[in-house]
Amino acid sequence: MPKEPDIRHIAPLLYGPSWQSALARALDVSLRNVQRWASGEREPGPRTWAKIAELLSGRKEELDAVLRQLSAGDA
Repeated sequence: MPKEPDIRHIAPLLYGPSWQSALARALDVSLRNVQRWASGEREPGPRTWAKIAELLSGRKEELDAVLRQLSAGDA
């Protein structure tokens, strides 16, 4: 069975160690909601996970572009 996604692992990959406020702004939700997710009191809903997936996808594209630039510099 696949492991459930963990907001406490995923969000710092997007926003670093001070991720809660940045994620709240990016998702247009209250900081308190994000704090509840971080504490395990609640879990993000399916629509929120979809938005987080979009954020991750965008970040992946940015990182891929940087990696291509770095690789081209090595050639």
